[in-house]
Amino acid sequence: MTNSKSTSVPLAAHFQLCKDQSPKTDSEKAKMEKIPYSNAIGSVMYLMVSTRPHIAYAVSCLSRFMSNPGITHWEALKWLFRYLNGSNNSGIKFSKCSEGVKLMGYVDSNYANDRDSRRSTTSYVFTLCGACNSWKSQLQNIVALSTTEAEYIAITEAFKEALWLEGLLKEIGFLKHKATIFSDSQSGIQLCKNPIFHDRTKHIDVFSSLGPQSSFGCDDHLRSATFGFGPRWRLLKYGPNPLMAQPTSTLLDGLTHQPRPTA
Repeated sequence: MTNSKSTSVPLAAHFQLCKDQSPKTDSEKAKMEKIPYSNAIGSVMYLMVSTRPHIAYAVSCLSRFMSNPGITHWEALKWLFRYLNGSNNSGIKFSKCSEGVKLMGYVDSNYANDRDSRRSTTSYVFTLCGACNSWKSQLQNIVALSTTEAEYIAITEAFKEALWLEGLLKEIGFLKHKATIFSDSQSGIQLCKNPIFHDRTKHIDVFSSLGPQSSFGCDDHLRSATFGFGPRWRLLKYGPNPLMAQPTSTLLDGLTHQPRPTA
């Protein structure tokens, strides 16, 4: 793959991955046994956890088929390798905070995007002084019944991470302000701020008791955090909506990735 042509996105739109694409016949299974799919997933997962937040969604999708991968899954994984090949000289740039230490979070969800379980995807990224320091893209544990519910669950997960990051940074004396979390879902934001239960949302309390209110302890703390439309939604184009055909450089700039200096 060293000399392969690079791609502009981690996962292309034509890869609609599902379990039906797994091998079914003995000949297909024998062919896939010779392909080191699991080893390759382990390699890209190491990159994603360490320095590559922009491939989190792709790795999350591809790792679901490690037990029985098919040719289509392997082709999608090779596509990801081609994307990495075109951005292998980039890394996260940590700079001095010019306006004080600010913890910013961006969260989004993709409703019922998993073709097998119809679960939604939660994706978030947190930045400190503009550089990514925490990220996640993962299927939600339950099946959301609406986009509002999916967004609410995603915001809940982001708040839990923000709470932990705030505690860590305050303990070492680096953070004096509360985290700011941006979401592009007005309905999800309003439900967090004012959880009025009606026919569409009264069931959420049953399975989402660890919502933003309980995570932060009280309503006042929740309202002190800033919600709104984030100005840098390209940060999450790699997440639940990774198929936007943006140039690689645009994605990397949005994630504060910078070319590494060459010798």
